[in-house]
Amino acid sequence: MEQVALCQCDSYDKEAVWLAFRQGLDLLGADAYLPGAGQTVFLKTNLLMRKSPESAVITHPAVVETVAAYFRERGARVIIGDSPGGPFLPGLLKAVYKESGLVEVAERTGSELNYDVSVIDVPSVGKERANTFPMVKAMVEADAIISLAKLKTHSMMMYSGATKNMYGVIAGMAKVDYHLRLPEYHDFAHLLVDVCETAKPVFSLIDGIVAMEGNGPSGGSPRQVGALIMGQNPYAVDWVGAGVFGMNQDDVPMLAAASARGLLQSEEISVLGKAIADLRIADLQLPDSRPIHFYNTKLPRFLSDWLDNAIKPRVKVDKSRCVGCGKCVSHCPPHAMTMENKIPKIDEKQCICCFCCQELCPENAIQIHRRFLGRFLMEHNQKKHQG
Repeated sequence: MEQVALCQCDSYDKEAVWLAFRQGLDLLGADAYLPGAGQTVFLKTNLLMRKSPESAVITHPAVVETVAAYFRERGARVIIGDSPGGPFLPGLLKAVYKESGLVEVAERTGSELNYDVSVIDVPSVGKERANTFPMVKAMVEADAIISLAKLKTHSMMMYSGATKNMYGVIAGMAKVDYHLRLPEYHDFAHLLVDVCETAKPVFSLIDGIVAMEGNGPSGGSPRQVGALIMGQNPYAVDWVGAGVFGMNQDDVPMLAAASARGLLQSEEISVLGKAIADLRIADLQLPDSRPIHFYNTKLPRFLSDWLDNAIKPRVKVDKSRCVGCGKCVSHCPPHAMTMENKIPKIDEKQCICCFCCQELCPENAIQIHRRFLGRFLMEHNQKKHQG
């Protein structure tokens, strides 16, 4: 049986987080197998972009500090870091670490923040969608990677947790290239599983104390959930996280991909601590952009293509929020965006709906819209999800 601990924690008070984390370790018997003295542990946090902890975009520093302190007490060398969206540069890392509160965490726990931007090519373990990956050297060379994810909805992949968090082992702008090569979400889901299998975190923890709903992973809204979710198998941990969000395995492409490859067997997951039903969010706000392809195998190709276009989400720019920074343009994989009069212009024919622009916009000025048919189907699916 795959064991996953689901522990209730209603605040980021340090004592409360420690007690919930300690409860999860005890339920799992994790002290017996987690790394310790003489080993280097890399805490792979979710640091998508320069955001404060209150935004619910990043792993909260209280959770990172708890885990860092635990491994430091075990005698391990602890390195904290991520490869955020955008170029992988020391200056950008410094700004992200400062805004996230991790500078103080490192100082208090005697841990290190990673500023090594060296990259090495690592052969893919799964090789379903790629043969090698350009990975962050410091993560690859650590004795163990601990995934410290954030529980969020995701505009492209529906859900973000332990598995999606490992995409940050891919260095810098290389992440954008994969979006261009694999624009279909099913293909991209298999790529994410390839990355996770190659990085192979030895333990995964999801910060779901305050999660994100709506147009995550950066444009949604904070949502109080009160959960810490942890275990050895990242896919099983995500299965529980998705369950707390009221999603099933087929709702989440990553879980469907892991299941198809024999990496996730939901009938063999034992949930310890709280039951999923105890913490499930019944009225979760889902992403506006989630895909609708229920008809593709039932209609002629020309008609399904027409429907695809009719319900396809459109990226729009909120001019009242846009500051003309151009980050959306520079991070657009198919180069479907250009700047005109300091406002992004979108070529819908070139757009592949990866939503990198929306994900990395620091002002939440990139928004997602659908035409009438798409909105109607989305509302129907939302009611079905909640009912």
